[in-house]
Amino acid sequence: AAAANEAAVTRIGEQLTPLVEDGTITQEQADAVAETLADSFKGRRGKHRKMHVAAEVADFLGIEGEALREALQDGSTLAEIAASNGSSADALIDFLVVNDDERLTEKVAEGEITQEEADEKLAEITDKVTDLVNGELGGPPSEGDDA
Repeated sequence: AAAANEAAVTRIGEQLTPLVEDGTITQEQADAVAETLADSFKGRRGKHRKMHVAAEVADFLGIEGEALREALQDGSTLAEIAASNGSSADALIDFLVVNDDERLTEKVAEGEITQEEADEKLAEITDKVTDLVNGELGGPPSEGDDA
């Protein structure tokens, strides 16, 4: 999460550079704004992401979000819910990991990370998602755990 926050600070700072260059704000002000904005987005992104992922999972399984929530509250795992709705744990895991795989592939192509780093991150993400789907985690990833 710290690396993601640093990346956000960098991206925001890049957008503020023209304002620093033309004297509208100082570099110190730009740095403060970038850090404040990056920090303010961090928590919201986590909560929003969880809600968005839950909606995608329900859609993937062909059920309503409320039905997914109720099944989880009743103690069913995502793997069990997938199986009872004509899918499988493996299919759900693949579905949940594909966006991260695409995002990491883009980062490699842009030179932000190496292929080895991408492979390591994807393996970590796949392990976490597998544990989540199989009910081996306590619940959805926490807000600070935006992989």
